[in-house]
Amino acid sequence: MRLRTNDREGSHLVAYIVDTALSDLLGLAERSTHADNRALVLFDPWYAIAREWQMEGLMDEILKIVDDTSHDYVEKTGADGKVTRVFNKEHFEDRRRRINARNWTLTHLAPKKYRYW
Repeated sequence: MRLRTNDREGSHLVAYIVDTALSDLLGLAERSTHADNRALVLFDPWYAIAREWQMEGLMDEILKIVDDTSHDYVEKTGADGKVTRVFNKEHFEDRRRRINARNWTLTHLAPKKYRYW
């Protein structure tokens, strides 16, 4: 389930989750005896969360690219002055390349979760 932070309830829920996670992390860090371990305990979960958000952002970009069909067809004027709509192959190929690049990135960030089928 994806949380939307632009509405009130989602904002409060996200703030609660972050506060709870932070207090849990600080509790783990206090129980750690070595300074390096304390830094790792604090860093690792936040790094994982940031990577997850990065992957979700890439998935959102892929969906936006797929949903954008505004330039799929272009109007061309023939020699006789007649205007026709034709498929824009260059735009389609550009979209395909952009989607494939993001898919490749996802498969290398989390190969078990986003396999390239």
